[in-house]
Amino acid sequence: MKHIIFFLVLVFAFSSAYCADKSRAKREKESSLQEKVSTGTNFGSSKINVISNKDIQDNVTEALRKADIVPVGELDILVKDSIVTISGNVDSLEQKEKIQHTIMSVPGVRGYKSNLKIKK
Repeated sequence: MKHIIFFLVLVFAFSSAYCADKSRAKREKESSLQEKVSTGTNFGSSKINVISNKDIQDNVTEALRKADIVPVGELDILVKDSIVTISGNVDSLEQKEKIQHTIMSVPGVRGYKSNLKIKK
């Protein structure tokens, strides 16, 4: 009887330790995934590349300047948490869509909010 009790205690101890290890590993994996999401990490790469909001703003401004859709000086570009908010006036819906496409193609941009208005 003592051997059975001893065996059951050992099984319980090992199973508890195993479950705790699995639970800890799961929490660490979820934490790592959350960190990648919050930093805008490219999930296809093994490197974590964090681009600052200022760098994103500079890159968006340069991309819009190169695209030559509208004069960049007429647009107000704000970046917060890798999400670009753009304000200003454009001549057409086509320009508005081109601006959105250009902004979303800039590395590090996670989202886009438009406050662009079409001139009448």
